[in-house]
Amino acid sequence: MIALPRPLKSAIKAHLPRGLNVGAAVVQLYLNDGRSTRLGLANFPSFLAPTRGEDYRYSLHPFDQDGRAMGSATVELPRYGSREVDLTSLFGDRLPAMGMIAVRIRPVRFFSLRDRHLGRIRPHFFTLFASTRMESLGLVHPQTHLGASPAPDREWVSNLGIEPATVERVELFQINPGRGPVETQAFLQDGEGRVLARSQARIPPRGTRRVEFDLAPLAGRHPVVCVGLRGLAAANGKPILFLHFRDGSFTCCHA
Repeated sequence: MIALPRPLKSAIKAHLPRGLNVGAAVVQLYLNDGRSTRLGLANFPSFLAPTRGEDYRYSLHPFDQDGRAMGSATVELPRYGSREVDLTSLFGDRLPAMGMIAVRIRPVRFFSLRDRHLGRIRPHFFTLFASTRMESLGLVHPQTHLGASPAPDREWVSNLGIEPATVERVELFQINPGRGPVETQAFLQDGEGRVLARSQARIPPRGTRRVEFDLAPLAGRHPVVCVGLRGLAAANGKPILFLHFRDGSFTCCHA
């Protein structure tokens, strides 16, 4: 393959039709286990080019926890349009209890040139996890893309201090967007860095992993704990944490 000079590559990309200048699919966790998952999709390119906006479509591809593809769906958005998509309503019985969703954005008109000055377009959306009656909510954004390279030697420790006196248990979810399996270890440690619990696993390609740490026995013994990983499925592939409180409510974050 011939390596083109950067200015030439930039000039070529600037003249590509929109359909040839879109980024890779972005991935996120989904849950369908009594908690619902909703994606907030928007035709954001039209807001960036208001006089030359185009219609766009999102393609959604869920995978189960073992990395098997579970079908696909398409959501079309007119210029300046947006839509909240409930994955359970969209996929019905095809959607497993948990897994990874890959989302890609494309123009409805592949050969459009109207908004090509925006450069490469990548998906942008937020994910809302909610309890059955919406008593508990958690809103997160994606962090990595389909096919991302793993970081098997990286150790990551969250800076989120969790109080066992308030939080009863922690759920940790990891997704593997890559093409190969990933060996990873999740751990729970106290405020002094002493490891209190570990969980080792091998996540298959496109797979999802769930780990639960019970904090109830730690109440009164450790004022603060935090979680960490040894081996990440993607360089920016931090886990999603669900914090379950003693009153039955939860919230979630990117740890």
